[in-house]
Amino acid sequence: MKIFDALSIVCIFREVQYPKILDACKDLGYRLSITPQVYEEIMENPETFQHLEAYGNVEIVPDGDTECYKKLAKRYPWLHKGELSVLCAGVAIEQDKKRCYCVIDERARNLRDKLQIRVTGHCRAHTLGKRTACPDRWGVP
Repeated sequence: MKIFDALSIVCIFREVQYPKILDACKDLGYRLSITPQVYEEIMENPETFQHLEAYGNVEIVPDGDTECYKKLAKRYPWLHKGELSVLCAGVAIEQDKKRCYCVIDERARNLRDKLQIRVTGHCRAHTLGKRTACPDRWGVP
């Protein structure tokens, strides 16, 4: 499972305009997911929301534990709601002994060791031109 934050979705659909990145993830066997907070953030941007809805095949997963969210929000006030929800969803999934990757920006990605979850950067850090860039083995040659 890949859990994307809003910036990753915006990057894929609006900046690099290459939704095949998501197809590459699915081809590698990953389920594509966002949290309710990320969905709300994307809804605030009609063009990105339209692209996401047209693409389909992205599931909404629970945010994770409310205590996790409060704790991270207090300790890392620079993280926005979407990033916090993606990190907490990742923590909850990892605690259930399931595998997932949180696709978020670098500031949030730096917390991976503290939270003991698999985290990778979003497509800004992984694309050059319109080369596919699926985080952690996107299939980039």
